[in-house]
Amino acid sequence: MGTVLQQANLSETGFGGPHLKGCNENLVVTRPDVVLSIHRKYLEAGSEIIETNSFGSTPIVLGEYELADRAPEMNRRAAELARQATEWNFPAARPRRIARRPGRYLDASAPGRDRGAPHRRDDDGPGSERERTRLSSS
Repeated sequence: MGTVLQQANLSETGFGGPHLKGCNENLVVTRPDVVLSIHRKYLEAGSEIIETNSFGSTPIVLGEYELADRAPEMNRRAAELARQATEWNFPAARPRRIARRPGRYLDASAPGRDRGAPHRRDDDGPGSERERTRLSSS
């Protein structure tokens, strides 16, 4: 998902402003049409499984963009968009599944991030992976 989103060459405005450029997770809020279009293209090409656009949707990762408090919203919206894509005009006989995409590292491209600093795993925070699982399944 992330690579295809990067190929969309979205503007800073598409991400929600210059401070959010590169925050693909925020696109479920600012450009859900792009995320939904990518899901549909995968399904049209024959994919039976699509992933949610939630790779970095943990409070720790989103905190680098000052969006930590919006993690629940983004996880829910990512799951809703994937679900919406699977319900779109596809043959009923073809199975379609949604996989939550778990990410592990902080975003090295976040504005102000020290590129030389060692990456910290997002599961260093107590329960962050558990929390994302809970949020995306609610």
